[in-house]
Order: sequence, then C-alpha cells, then structure tokens
Amino acid sequence: SRKKLQLPSDTSINEAELTAIYEAVSGGSTNIATDSLTSMQQITKQLHRPQDHKYHTHRTLLEDIVKATTAASHPVHLMKVKSHIGIVGNETADELAKEAAIHQQEESEQEPMDSDAEEVQQYTEPTSSRASMYWPVEIQTRAWNRANTPVTCTRRSLSNLEGDLKRVVHKRCRLGAANQETIYFSSWQQTEPIRDVSSYHMMHGTEISFAERATALRYRTGTMYTAKQRYRFKLAPSSACLLCGQPDGGHHTASGCSNLAKLYTHRHNKAGQMILNAVRDGSMGDHVVMMDLGKEDEEPQDRHEQGTRRALPHITPRDILPPSIPEEVKAAVTRHSIPDAFLYQPPPMETAAKYVIVEIKYCRDTDPTQQLETARSQHQALETTIREAAPAAQVQYVTIMLGVGGTIFKKHTTEPLEQLGLRKGAIRILKYKLHRHAVKHIHWIYTVKRKHEAQSAAGNLQTPGSNATSPHETRNRRSKRKQANTTQNANHRHAWKRRKK
Repeated sequence: SRKKLQLPSDTSINEAELTAIYEAVSGGSTNIATDSLTSMQQITKQLHRPQDHKYHTHRTLLEDIVKATTAASHPVHLMKVKSHIGIVGNETADELAKEAAIHQQEESEQEPMDSDAEEVQQYTEPTSSRASMYWPVEIQTRAWNRANTPVTCTRRSLSNLEGDLKRVVHKRCRLGAANQETIYFSSWQQTEPIRDVSSYHMMHGTEISFAERATALRYRTGTMYTAKQRYRFKLAPSSACLLCGQPDGGHHTASGCSNLAKLYTHRHNKAGQMILNAVRDGSMGDHVVMMDLGKEDEEPQDRHEQGTRRALPHITPRDILPPSIPEEVKAAVTRHSIPDAFLYQPPPMETAAKYVIVEIKYCRDTDPTQQLETARSQHQALETTIREAAPAAQVQYVTIMLGVGGTIFKKHTTEPLEQLGLRKGAIRILKYKLHRHAVKHIHWIYTVKRKHEAQSAAGNLQTPGSNATSPHETRNRRSKRKQANTTQNANHRHAWKRRKK
C-alpha cells in the first residue's frame, strides 16, 4: 500500500523502518519485504532473546511487532531485498520517504494528523528524542580556572553497559565487580552509620603491613581460608574446626576457637591496658582503683610526677564499697564479679560517691549487640549490690566494644571513652591505636591457627597458644634472622676473595 505516516523530524531511520514493519503487520500483511537487515535482526533477537533488549531504545516497538506477528491469523513472512537495484516496491518506498521528508512541514501545517499517525506516537515519544534517552553518560572536564572550578564540561555516552560502565562506576563508588547481594555487603552497609572513620585506617596506614591488611579484609568479606571455605570448595570432609571441632568460619577464627583462648586474652588485655593508660592520663586518672587486664608492661614515667605509676590490684578493694554491705557479701561479690577496671570517686562534702564499672569486649564488626548484652549482665550483681547499699551513690556501667576486624564504633567505643574523662584529641589517638592493634592481632591469630592446623594434619599438634609469640616478637626474630643471613653472606664473600687470591 502507498500509506503515508507522519513521524516527528527527529525520528531515526531504524525507528522509521520498524514503524513501517509494524504498520504492515498490523494491517494484515503476511509477506513483508524490507531492505533493512538491522530491523530483521532486531526482530529475530526480540523473538528468541528478549532479555537482551531490556535497555534497548525501541524495546516497546519491538515488543508490539512480535505481539502483532504472533496474534496474526496467518504466518507472517519477513523477507530481505537489496536496495537501489530496480525492485518496484522498494523504489516506491524510497520515493515516498523522500516526498514525506520534503513536504513534511507543509503537510503538518495544512492537514490534521490522521488516526494512524496518532497510533504511531507511542513509539516516538519520548524515546525518539536523543536528549530524553535514559543512557548512562560520563561527565568529562575540559579545563579548570584559577578558582579551581570547571570551565567546560562535556557528556560522553558510554559505549556499553559492561566494561565501560564498570570503569565509570568504580571511580564513583569503588565497587568494581563487587557482588552487592551477599550478606556481608548488606551487613556492612546497614551498620555503616554506627562505624567510626578510624575503622578504615588500615587502608592507608603505614604501620600496617600488606599481609595484615589482607587478612583483615578477608575477615570482613567472608573470604578467610577456613574449614568452612574448604568444605564449600570440596577440599575438606566437613566444615568443623580442626582444633576444637566446632563449626569453623571467619568469626570463629577471630574470636570463637577455644584452643586459641590465650591469643584472644592477650589481645583483650593489651587493648584494655591501652585504654586504661589513656584514662589514667585523663581527668579521671586518680579514680582508677582496680584493673584486671593481665600483667602490666613497663610503663613510661608520668609526665607530671617522678617515678612510675602505682601498681593496681586485680580485685576490687573492699574498703571503697559502701560500709553498709556485710563483709561476707563484699568478699563474695569481689571474688565472683571482677570487671576489667573499677573507678571510685570519694564523696565530697555534700555529694554522694561515684562508682564506675568498666568492661571491655571484642565483638563482631557488624553486630555488637550480642556481646553488649553479655557485658552488661556480667557484673549485674556488683552493680545491684552497690545500688541497694547506697541509694544516693552514682553507679555507672561503662561498656567499651571493639570489633575483631578493626571496627571502632561511634556509640559503643567513642562515647564510653568520653564518659571516662578522655578529651577528643586523646580519644582520636587511642582509636587509631586500637584499630591497628585489632588488625595486627587478627592476622597473628589467623597465622597461628593455620600453623597449628598444619601440625594437626601432620599428627604433631601442640597446645595452640602455648608457644605463640606476639607480632612484635615475630618481627624481631625476622629482623635478627635477616641480619644473621647478611653477616653469613658477607663472610662467604670474604672467604671466596681470600681463596681467589
């Protein structure tokens, strides 16, 4: 038929050819000839692989062509013909196209749009306009002025939705090929508001080695090589830990294996000593009367007084408790309820005494609530006894939570340190120290666990943690071994020179 369609001026050739095919199919034609191989390939792909056209510009038009074709009462044959070789139908179609292009504006002003043209409008708006296409673009800055602002910016359409799009998104979001549907990604994303910025210090801190950073990242992403991973990859008969027999995993390695309890205790005590040393330098330092955090290291001399700090007992002194508590109750409470630290402020003239119970816990980086409840109920008896014996006294329970993967929490780490009298500058320094401490120790714990797993597989298992050395001692041994090897090589060179002479 010699039917003419009124299309907008910005309609592409591909869209016009697909519109003509749709009109022919809708009009009941069963044998359709076209010189557009692109249109035929697009229709074929829409029939067999419609998912490939999810972001196609003419997806709606292709879907309607396929629907009209399948709904036709007779089979529809789409044939390819060569253009400009004298085929009557094709030459007539070209003439009509030229005539429509020349007289389009005049006809649009004089003649109203017919019903068929109105039907075609659904394919030309808004996808026909190049400016309204929803396709990702990359903003590029051409030049910068002295005010450090862009002078001209250009928009470049991405060539594809795979590699090119991934490159641009990685610059903005730093995700790359990360799978955002895993439980690890969602957990970290949900707990991002409660995490302090110091939790990511390991990514640019020079005090943390590459191996330590890699181990911490493996724990955070769930890719730590444990029995759980080996069982998943069919490299182990079960997912049980080789050391304790419990279900293995990243958090089990970092904080749950009973055979590595000495390493966990060492990590906890050293972190607690860092915190209490900072507290003793703060405004409430004179109120610390007890500290149960292992054997204290050699401490530096006090800045204001000569000599070292006084040694603190590992059990709460009975004489600071309210005198109304019976001695046998004091003995039972102080023996069974031993917090990490205890602060006592004597009552001045007209105010009551102040008691501060401090407990430090390591927890999951994405879930501190479980350990927080355990810490609060651990010394409930001591808190209740003091409150009942001295109702006017101030009893404060301070719980400090630290992530085993180096996470520092805003509410559970920073705020408790403020309650202990630390200033913002001291808290900032302490947070980075605690972060580095956790990152180094998770690498140390993981290395020791892998070593003892190898010994267990060889049948020569020793008690884990009994002969384990700290990361600093291991580094010193490597340094001494390297120095000995250098000296030995130098001696060999001198001996070789003597023999040569």
